[in-house]
Amino acid sequence: MEGLNVAQVLNIESNQLLNIGLFTDEPAIGIRLVGVVQAEVSSNTIKGLGQRERIESLVGIQAIACNSVRISGNEVVGLGPSKTSVTKSAGIDVLPPFDRLDVVANQVRRTPLDAPDKGEFYGLRIGRHGEGAIVAEVDDHIVFIADQERITYVVDGGISPSLSPGNQSMTVRGNTLQVQGEYPAVDIVGQETPWRGECLFSDNRCRLDASERLLVVRVAAGTIIFSNNYVQGSGERSVAVELLVGGTKGPFTVLGNIANGRIQVNGVPLQPPWQELNVMV
Repeated sequence: MEGLNVAQVLNIESNQLLNIGLFTDEPAIGIRLVGVVQAEVSSNTIKGLGQRERIESLVGIQAIACNSVRISGNEVVGLGPSKTSVTKSAGIDVLPPFDRLDVVANQVRRTPLDAPDKGEFYGLRIGRHGEGAIVAEVDDHIVFIADQERITYVVDGGISPSLSPGNQSMTVRGNTLQVQGEYPAVDIVGQETPWRGECLFSDNRCRLDASERLLVVRVAAGTIIFSNNYVQGSGERSVAVELLVGGTKGPFTVLGNIANGRIQVNGVPLQPPWQELNVMV
């Protein structure tokens, strides 16, 4: 990932970042890493980020084009204004390319439960901001350009070399992700097409508070292990979990989950033997 690297090894640990962005309407960011080879963000508290009513976007923890990343044990709470909605926002946000990613034992909570349930806010978002060939502004400083095979960043006017997507080996385990809005609490999109990389998604508690029946968790990868999660959405007749596996017969397991809604794989409701091994209430 030459051209973007700012550090070979970087640890950000045991910090308290409180009430960032109280006096500006600019996008609010708690912690951002760009182009780090090996990074760990652990045991930090980010609270009260971007609470001005006119703020449009915010991110608690963001990693961009970092080769190996571990985000663990962080508390990211009280995000955004309590009376207005936000767009292009997330508690934890990871943009490719990357080879390995671990998101473990974090807590993300948007705002109190009486906050607006409109807007674009993800508890956890991994992958491209869009589908197909895209050009997307991450913010005023970074532009993300991608097609199916290559990724390029423009950072403060400087253009990175064209980057491959990386291996995209993902572990998402033991997180609590509770948000309000019109977008999934979790959105994980591997490099397409077909979906690549592998994702172990286990022991997570995911909750989306919305006025409509909306998707709570979406995971798209070449191989998916989805186990022992509690997924709470807006109604049992809705699709709570959507898994998109590489090709039409990509390897996957779905075991021991409780979901307030349906679980489906590649657009089809769970079939035996997996249907009997999960609880959909």
